[in-house]
Amino acid sequence: MNQNDFMLALTLYAKSIPFHVLIMAAILTANEQEEKRVRKCFPEIWQEVQTRSDLGRK
Repeated sequence: MNQNDFMLALTLYAKSIPFHVLIMAAILTANEQEEKRVRKCFPEIWQEVQTRSDLGRK
C-alpha cells in the first residue's frame, strides 16, 4: 500500500460507504489468492456476490 491507496481510503471513508459494499468491491476485483482469503473471512458476502453475478449472466 502507498500514500495514494491511503488517500483513496480516506475518500471512500468520507462517503460513508457501507463495509459490506467495500467487501463486495474487493471480491469483484480480487485475484484468485485474494478471493480465497476474502471468501474465508466473509462467506456470506462472497455468496451474495456469486449469486448476483450468476443472475447477471443469465
